[in-house]
Amino acid sequence: MDVNRYKVMDFRQEIDPHRDDSQVQCDVERSLWNIEIIQTWRDSYRERRRQALSDIIVSILCRNKGLHYYQGFHDIVSVFLLVFQDDHLAFAVSERVALSYLVDFMQKDFELVCQFMKIVLVIVEAADPELHAHLME
Repeated sequence: MDVNRYKVMDFRQEIDPHRDDSQVQCDVERSLWNIEIIQTWRDSYRERRRQALSDIIVSILCRNKGLHYYQGFHDIVSVFLLVFQDDHLAFAVSERVALSYLVDFMQKDFELVCQFMKIVLVIVEAADPELHAHLME
């Protein structure tokens, strides 16, 4: 991923009000519940982790004006937050993943996603006509 954990910026300096704030907050409020280890957390700790999750997402969006939040991005970021247990490293990896692998899905609309799905359906039809027929029902 080419992320140097010792040269990671303070992402919280990049946080400004963002057009997707309300949706991010709705999704973050419903997050960090369903993994066994998380179920042992105290509410106060869960809220601090949720705040970090929100800060990471909003910072990525503020730094990269062309990106738009989509429902589910918080799930991806929460995995990095839980695995690395370091807010700054989770930010750096999340931003790199967003810009390298998810950028087409973080556009203003889903036009590119629809085009990808058409290609996926052609591949599914060639590989498994029965599955394709089921999906088309």
